[in-house]
Amino acid sequence: MYYNYPVPVPPNVYGTTLANVGTISNKGLEILLNGVVFNKKDFGWNTTLTYSTNKNKLDKLNNSKYQLANDYFYVGDAQAPMSGVPTHRVKVGEPIGQIWGWKVLDITEDGKWIYEDQNGNAVESKDVKIEDRKVIGNGLPKHYLGWNNDFRYKNFDLSVTMRGAFGFQNINFTRLHYENYRDQAMNNLKAGYEKVFGKAVLTDSKQFNSYYVEDGDYWKIDNIVLGYNFKKDFIKGIKGMRLYFSVQNALTITGYKGLDPEVGGSLLTPGTDDRNKYPTTRSYTFGVNLNF
Repeated sequence: MYYNYPVPVPPNVYGTTLANVGTISNKGLEILLNGVVFNKKDFGWNTTLTYSTNKNKLDKLNNSKYQLANDYFYVGDAQAPMSGVPTHRVKVGEPIGQIWGWKVLDITEDGKWIYEDQNGNAVESKDVKIEDRKVIGNGLPKHYLGWNNDFRYKNFDLSVTMRGAFGFQNINFTRLHYENYRDQAMNNLKAGYEKVFGKAVLTDSKQFNSYYVEDGDYWKIDNIVLGYNFKKDFIKGIKGMRLYFSVQNALTITGYKGLDPEVGGSLLTPGTDDRNKYPTTRSYTFGVNLNF
């Protein structure tokens, strides 16, 4: 695990050195089940099921030569006009991907955030401190599941590819930046004029908090292909002919309010859904396979 560590100058030429000091442990499980469910003359069904889970932890960040002032560091950025506000914390003894910010408890009658401080008490946004930030999510899925199926019925064939990820959170930057009607310099979503928690319209300044951190669980039907195989003597001179129709990015099932719950992010800032992200498009293909 490489990181830029502060070093004295002199004897070093530069004030930081890239060193491989930190260590991360990973423990997980992967399962693959593949089987033929049916194999009859006119009907067949093959299926493949995959599952994986992984737990990681930052075991070490310093050694006797290269050390940080603390056993943690902050990464990520909440984006302008909150540039410089970190979104994640990487700490020894904790997993990678920890989303770091203020935890929302409620909203006041005049639209100001109410946060939970470091002692578990409720405080208004004007009284909250930097030290009151805490873990408000994790951007790395705990579970991955995949299910692929191939069907055959007489001359027809059908292939369906599906997969999902569960147990993680996303930072919805689109909501964070466009659900605040006070900022007239930007476009605003309709939700920015609706009551938060059914109590009041938000009148507070833009603040990175747990209200904009959502569960990212999803189930996707990635690809569907339907084909028809003609008999060998259908057209003279052609040994085989197959017509097919396919749909890519067919369906996404999720409770996430962003364009796509599969947001990715960098290694240390997973679950970061950029506000300038383009939506995932659905595409259709019709084709012909010929065998001469």
